[in-house]
Amino acid sequence: MGTTGIVITVIVSVVGLFTGILFGAIPLKASRMTERQNRWQQYLGIAFVIVVFMLIAAKQDTASWAIIIAAIVGVLIAKIPPIHTILLDHFPSLRPKD
Repeated sequence: MGTTGIVITVIVSVVGLFTGILFGAIPLKASRMTERQNRWQQYLGIAFVIVVFMLIAAKQDTASWAIIIAAIVGVLIAKIPPIHTILLDHFPSLRPKD
């Protein structure tokens, strides 16, 4: 893997991590999501899948695995109770519907 492949892998890993953190911070049940959160989840989910397919089509196998793993790690990080509380305190738009 050359320099370009490494740069692509690092960039998509960071994007995957932030996407995973966002997915982990919003409620998992659709009944607890606000309408805005539901739209975010749908749009980001579609965009995430498109990016993964584009990476696979571009033969960037390492980057495609890296973004998937980074997103899973991001969800796991966001679900840690103290981190989850901090995210909800700093970003009120991530709070569940009342």
